[in-house]
Amino acid sequence: MVSTDIEGFSALMAQHPAAATAALAAHNAALRSAAWANAGFVLEQEGDSFLIAFYEPMDAVAFCMQARAAAGGGAPAPVSGSLRCSDL
Repeated sequence: MVSTDIEGFSALMAQHPAAATAALAAHNAALRSAAWANAGFVLEQEGDSFLIAFYEPMDAVAFCMQARAAAGGGAPAPVSGSLRCSDL
């Protein structure tokens, strides 16, 4: 599973609601497209956060790379948290 969250989104929404709303729509479309392309299933979405399940760990990795590229990221960002892979 992969969980996502836009860091600082609440503050951005408070300062620039119209721009934040437009950016969120593009963000949500990109994440849903990347999930679909990598056999992911959106379990939950609330605001700027997603919880997405994948059958294969490499599909989750491919999703993360595709989502990062869609967000305009070049080199991968430092990872905070952990990655756990196990059979269910």
